[in-house]
Amino acid sequence: MISLFRAFPNGVSVCSQILTRRSVHHNAGVKFQGSVVTRRREKFETNNHWTSENVNELIREDSELPGHIRAKSNQFIKEIGDTKTVLLLGSTGTMGPYFLETLCNMEQISNVVCLMRGNNDVVYRNLKSWQHVKTENLHKVTCVNGNVAFPHLGMSDRLWDSLTNSVDAVINCAARIHHTEIYTNNDSNRDARAVNVGGIKNILEFACENRLKHVFHAGTFLAASKVREGVIAEGWPEDVGDFDFATSLAYPITKFVSEMLFKEAAKRGIPCKVFRFPIVTGNSKTGKFCLNNNHVMLRYISILTNGAIPSSPMPMPMLPIDQCAEISMKIFFHDKGGQSDLYNITHPNVDIDQEFVQVAKRFGKRVSLVDDEEFAKSLERDLERGTNFGAFKNYYVKDQFWKKYRCHLPLFKFWRPGNDGYFVSKKLETLMPDIYDPEERTMDYVYKDLKFAKNNGWF
Repeated sequence: MISLFRAFPNGVSVCSQILTRRSVHHNAGVKFQGSVVTRRREKFETNNHWTSENVNELIREDSELPGHIRAKSNQFIKEIGDTKTVLLLGSTGTMGPYFLETLCNMEQISNVVCLMRGNNDVVYRNLKSWQHVKTENLHKVTCVNGNVAFPHLGMSDRLWDSLTNSVDAVINCAARIHHTEIYTNNDSNRDARAVNVGGIKNILEFACENRLKHVFHAGTFLAASKVREGVIAEGWPEDVGDFDFATSLAYPITKFVSEMLFKEAAKRGIPCKVFRFPIVTGNSKTGKFCLNNNHVMLRYISILTNGAIPSSPMPMPMLPIDQCAEISMKIFFHDKGGQSDLYNITHPNVDIDQEFVQVAKRFGKRVSLVDDEEFAKSLERDLERGTNFGAFKNYYVKDQFWKKYRCHLPLFKFWRPGNDGYFVSKKLETLMPDIYDPEERTMDYVYKDLKFAKNNGWF
């Protein structure tokens, strides 16, 4: 149950089995995280014969939605505003608890079914101690066994039949997020392809079985493939070849493939809304977040320690985790939002990575701009000390994934310094014109998170 408890970002006590305040202060917990990352890298990056052409072929293969997954003629579906019962996938992940909280606080929602791996009795007992669900709303939550990567979502036949007949909408936050895993045709049911691609096909099959269901999908800006008039295109991907030779990393590819699958599902009559989220930061009010597996905050803590940050300009689109849930849920249940669509969700005032120099000053730290090679050396020193960020060395050094992101991934390839409108969502400006604080910038979120980290002795 360690993986279950450490996933909930509601304070240090939840992460105590992996990253207690004491263990993080002495780097013990972070060294453990490093060993996990290293083992997983060895597992998924040893296929030296896997080429870019193989990746492109696999993208095309995986982007095919099975023919039986489609809405049937005269199939019953509730209006989105009449939704009562929701199936929540990924409720034990980083974002899931916030979606659970939002759903439980909605008067129209009477039942939130959480699909989980593991002992549901233990999960349900711990609901009482989680701050995300009020005691008076606990009766809305039902926990069932399953796994998105398995056929029929890992449900028994009886449960599958029951839920496909009673659920009105599916909220999918389930994902495997691993920043050095390669996109390949492993036979694993735990890798990114199994969860983020195979899982989507299983979810869409559930959505059109018996009664038709509305589908919410948590996506990422890393899947964006087009730019129009200096702004990231906010619509379905146009062509399966848009990601050719962009990257070999599994996470952005699988999220792009999932957009292709949802595009086809929408054509076949399944109502889908995809929300591209940016880098997700801690709570907007407190900065509270879970350090374990938080690539970005581990990186910034390492930068504070080493005093060096890459000088190559890089946009850092961000939004607090609670705002991601609140905004996307409002749009999903918005009667005028349309049945199927794709939305870019991020604060439009996006700072570049190098603005972190000013954030560091607020903590009394001096951070210098250095080239990629010098930054890599600082990570080498971190690795030698067995501290914060050394386990991500290959992401920045050996395989240079970070540099490849900047140069080849469409999101960053078409970005130019000074393009303040690059991340603006025209759809959100129309639906929710006053949703963002115009005075706020994304580095304000980083400062708030690091303040929370410092108060907990994490640096």
